[in-house]
Amino acid sequence: MRANATKTASTRIVEIVTRFKDDDYALAYVQKSFLSETGHLKVFELKCPSGPDFSGRWDEKPSALDIDVLGVDRAARTSFKNSRDGSSGHHTIQVTADAWKFAVNIIYRGRRIFEGTVHIALDQERAFKSGLKMGGSFTC
Repeated sequence: MRANATKTASTRIVEIVTRFKDDDYALAYVQKSFLSETGHLKVFELKCPSGPDFSGRWDEKPSALDIDVLGVDRAARTSFKNSRDGSSGHHTIQVTADAWKFAVNIIYRGRRIFEGTVHIALDQERAFKSGLKMGGSFTC
């Protein structure tokens, strides 16, 4: 990490508003999620016993909530990520400029999976050259 660099260390769910959820899927999340050793910061999951799962994660570089499809082959992951073959939802849309609130609309191979908004708070920490770390929360 660069000297005096700020990074997101954890996220907290402020609110998830579900406008539509496929009945086969269960929405799962923890109130506070911490950065994994591999840099993954999971926000929520949509799990289905008979189909692919989806994971909402914080992506630090573009400061965005991204959705990944899980349990499928590489071609299916690529189609979902690039909004092809009747699949879309990898990229969410930030609803307001002053809050970490995102519109989520997941469609997989023409099947509507989830539609709603996810509002999160970011807990960030700043690492100084001396090794000292300071943290703070940002909620809008």
